[in-house]
Amino acid sequence: MDLKSAVTSAAGLLEGASLEEDGGVFYLSVPTGDEDDEEPRPVTVAIYAGEDGETLIARSEIGPYLEDIDLAEVLRWIDSAIFARVYIASGEDEDDGGESLVAEAGGLLRLIDGGLLAQMVQEVADLTDEIGAALFDGGEAADA
Repeated sequence: MDLKSAVTSAAGLLEGASLEEDGGVFYLSVPTGDEDDEEPRPVTVAIYAGEDGETLIARSEIGPYLEDIDLAEVLRWIDSAIFARVYIASGEDEDDGGESLVAEAGGLLRLIDGGLLAQMVQEVADLTDEIGAALFDGGEAADA
C-alpha cells in the first residue's frame, strides 16, 4: 500500500481524527484522553516516508527536553508500548539548538496497511498526550 492510501485509510479508522497534507507529510490530529476527560485532547502526529523511501514514520513531539526530567520515569511510560519509542531529538533547524522528547513509531511501508498504521498513530498520540501531561501539565510524573 502506498503512503497516501495507508494514511487515508488510517484516518478513516481513527474516530474523530482529521487529516491534512503538506509537501508529502501527512498530519493526523487524533483525539486522546480517557473516559474521565470532559473533552478529548487532540495530538498531531506527522506521518511521512523515511529518507530511503521504504520506511514509514509516525512522529509527534512531546515537549522540550529539560535536564531535570527523570528519564527513568519516561521509560516507565513506554513499558507496554508495542510500536512506539521515545527519544531525545536535537533541534533540527539552525535557530533551534534545543532538544525535545519525541514519540515515534515506524515500519516498512510495504508491510503497513491502514489498520496497522491507525494502531501505530494512536499509540504515538496516546504516549505524547500521557507523557506530555505528566511532565508539563502538572501531572503525577511532573515532580519526578
